[in-house]
Amino acid sequence: FTKIIVGKVKKSRWREILYGTLADSIMRLSGDIDVYVVTGESEDTKWLRSPFWKSGTPLYYFLSAPAVSVVLTLVMLPFRSMLESFNFVMPYLIGVVWVAVRFGRGPAMLCALFSALLYNYAFVEPYGLLKISDEQQVISFAILMLTGVLIGMQTSRLRLKAIYARKREETTSVLYAMTRGLAASRGKQTLAEIAARHVSEALD
Repeated sequence: FTKIIVGKVKKSRWREILYGTLADSIMRLSGDIDVYVVTGESEDTKWLRSPFWKSGTPLYYFLSAPAVSVVLTLVMLPFRSMLESFNFVMPYLIGVVWVAVRFGRGPAMLCALFSALLYNYAFVEPYGLLKISDEQQVISFAILMLTGVLIGMQTSRLRLKAIYARKREETTSVLYAMTRGLAASRGKQTLAEIAARHVSEALD
């Protein structure tokens, strides 16, 4: 082959300085081959940094998050007299992770908050009061709250990255199939039909 066409993803300046780009590496190693660089998709990470209250998350996701904490509390209540209070922290954290995977970052943070409050209300003496009476309970409450928030945010971030990667993979697959179809065909009518079919599949 005599030509290479490569898309250049827009990155912040400091990332280009530190890590370089694939386009730069290809041009450096291309030798006598012509390299054409076209503008690709920018690194869209704003959706990872946006506040959870502006994320467009459906309202029922936020209503489901505290419901998970309530259900966990009801399931664990019969065991309250058998176990120490700190043993009930882990099920709440598992609930936060499940909410983060299923519903996203905002509901996960809300679930962490409700879990910490319900843990204090139902499993920390005196029962039935939002009151902390000793140092160990303060530590358990703080660990549940902070760990729940951090786990929820990170799990949700991974979920969003997976969704974004899957969408990019689908787009790349459609473009590859269209390129193969166009390369193997001749005639304006045939090329137009192939392009229209793939565009229709990509845009539904």
